[in-house]
Amino acid sequence: DGQLIISAQTTSSDANALYSATALDLPRQGVYHAVGGMGAIAETLAEAVRAYGGTAHYRQRVCGVTIEHGQVTGVTVQHGRHDKKPDYLPCDFVIANLTPTSLDELLGGDSPSQLQRERTNPPKGWGAFVLHLGVEESALPKDFPDHHQIINEMNGPLGEGRSVFMSISPAWDTGRAPSGQRAVTVSTHTRVHAWWKLLQSDPTAYEAQKQAYSEKLLSAIEAVASGFRAGVTLTLGGTPITYQFYTQRSQGMVGGFPQTSLFKVRGPRVGLANLRLVGDSIFPGQSTAGVTLGAMRVVDDVQRVLPHNRARFWATANRRFQEETLA
Repeated sequence: DGQLIISAQTTSSDANALYSATALDLPRQGVYHAVGGMGAIAETLAEAVRAYGGTAHYRQRVCGVTIEHGQVTGVTVQHGRHDKKPDYLPCDFVIANLTPTSLDELLGGDSPSQLQRERTNPPKGWGAFVLHLGVEESALPKDFPDHHQIINEMNGPLGEGRSVFMSISPAWDTGRAPSGQRAVTVSTHTRVHAWWKLLQSDPTAYEAQKQAYSEKLLSAIEAVASGFRAGVTLTLGGTPITYQFYTQRSQGMVGGFPQTSLFKVRGPRVGLANLRLVGDSIFPGQSTAGVTLGAMRVVDDVQRVLPHNRARFWATANRRFQEETLA
C-alpha cells in the first residue's frame, strides 16, 4: 500500500490491478537519477525546444486563451504578476501542462462542457506537504540508501505524516548541494482542502499545523537515522498553498488522480480541436516515466492532427536533434 500510494495515488483496496502490477515492479528495477536532478531535466527540455527552432520564455504565464469557432487561435501571456501590457501569441496548437481544473479556470466562459463537468465533480486527488532540507553528509549513517519509505503509524490511512517518502541527492551529484552536504526532499500525501480552510479561518493555526507537520516528518527520519536532525542546515517547508503559489495549479494539487480503473483514466483531449493536456493529470499519471509516456502519446496525436507538412517538419527536426545529441 505504501508503494501504491506513491505511484498509483491510492491503495490496494481501490487500485487497478494491471496498473498496480507495473507500479509494484518499479522498486525491483530500482530508482534512476539524472545528474543535476529535475532542474537538469527541465534545462534539457528547454535545449530541445531551442534545437527545434523554438524559444523558451521564462517568468511568464498564460493569462488568457483566445478561441474562435472551436479552435485556439492564440494565448495571452504576462511578464510577471503585475504586467499591465500582456503579449498576444498566435498559435496553431496548444499543449497545456495544467490540471483539468486549472485549464477550465483559464478558459473561463469558453471552456468546453467536458472540462466544466470535471470542475464541478473532480476526481479526488492529493496535495503534498514537503520539506526541502540541506543536511551535513556526516549526519547520515554509513552506506545510507538514497531513498526511503517510512511508515511510522500502522493504524489509520496512509498520508498526513503517517507515511513519509525521503529522497537524498546522490553523493556523486555534487551540483545539488554545497560541498560536504546533501539535498534531501521529504514528503507526505495530504488533503488540500483542510489546509485552505485553515489558512482562511485561522492563519496562526495554519502556521502551527505547518510546524507540526515539519516536526512529524523530521521525527520519522530521526527514527531511522539517529542524529539526522542535528545535521540539518536548511529547512524549507511547503504546503498545497505553497504549490498553488509557485505552480498556479488549482488548490496546489499534485500527483494526478488515483489510478482505480483503466476505463476511467484521463486522456489528453479536452473538447477543443487543437488543445491537449499533458502532465500528471493524463494517463499514465505522475512520475518522470509516467509523464514522459503520456507526453509521447500527445506527440503522436498532435502529428496526426496537424497538416502533413508540419508533421514532416517535426519529424525532420526530431531526427536532426537526435543526430546532434549522439554526436
